[in-house]
Amino acid sequence: MSLKGLLHNRWVKFGFWALLYTAWVIWLGNWWWLLGLVILLLVFTMSVNERKREFAVLRVIGASRSKLAGIVMQEALVTGAVGSLIGAVAGLLVIIPFSGAIEEKHAMPFLTPPTGTAAVYAAAAVLL
Repeated sequence: MSLKGLLHNRWVKFGFWALLYTAWVIWLGNWWWLLGLVILLLVFTMSVNERKREFAVLRVIGASRSKLAGIVMQEALVTGAVGSLIGAVAGLLVIIPFSGAIEEKHAMPFLTPPTGTAAVYAAAAVLL
């Protein structure tokens, strides 16, 4: 096939647009991660700044800096665990019931793992 014929091949054009779309999704996904990290950083910075008096009182009664850092890290761990649990459950509650509707809408198979496997994946995501 000649180069001109190759450029007019619809599968080559589809491959180009699929590659461009994939690159766009990856770029956009990276921005979402960055935005999430910045928001988490700001939230925990505000949380620590609002509790300076509380931390000062704890320091006066004998808490070490490492103990205060441990308190903040425990709060971050609990917040992250609860948020990931809520996100995993919400994701399962959206994907599982609507997978049939998505399959019908696009007239293509929408492959999802069985419900038990999806729940195990969600639990693993929460534990990580």
